[in-house]
Amino acid sequence: MKTAMSWGFVGNERQEPGSSRYFEIFGTKMEEKEADINMNLNFTALTGQGEKAVAGPVLIEGSWDFSLTVHPSASLRFDTEQECEIAGIPVYVESVELSPLTGKIVCRGADVKKLEEKEGVNLDQADALSSMFVNGVKYQDGSVLGESGYLMLWEKLEEAGNYEKVVRFDRVVEPEKAAAFLLGEDGDEIALQ
Repeated sequence: MKTAMSWGFVGNERQEPGSSRYFEIFGTKMEEKEADINMNLNFTALTGQGEKAVAGPVLIEGSWDFSLTVHPSASLRFDTEQECEIAGIPVYVESVELSPLTGKIVCRGADVKKLEEKEGVNLDQADALSSMFVNGVKYQDGSVLGESGYLMLWEKLEEAGNYEKVVRFDRVVEPEKAAAFLLGEDGDEIALQ
């Protein structure tokens, strides 16, 4: 089973600086299966902040063991099959999938190529499309769960096929209450039916 996993302390933009800091571990299975994920974690030291991306000095040593069982949540797939205007370009959106912590969008690749051209970027060169930046989810009651720091888990654009993007949300989404998926600087909406 393929997985994507990352970890780290929660940044200042999501937690006020103080004498404590949340540590988060997140991941996703690349294959949708209902099996639990069992994680055994062992921490042996806490390091201080170093320069740039280098770990700083060891603050405390020890051995801390944690065992976690993560129960997967089924995603809810919306077969949108509609043309949406994204950054002024008509883009055919095949589907959107939402789980409590992730979102996936599938679009026609040729349309996304037009967005690349408009923005002057190249996804093959690790550029990013600002028009495909996930801004959040709009609920049926009109409220919006805005994104303050999502993480792109993977993205691919097939030359003659589809564009797919999977993101991790920084807060829990309620897929069954979703009415629209929000993209780009202007919050373009993809209606979920």
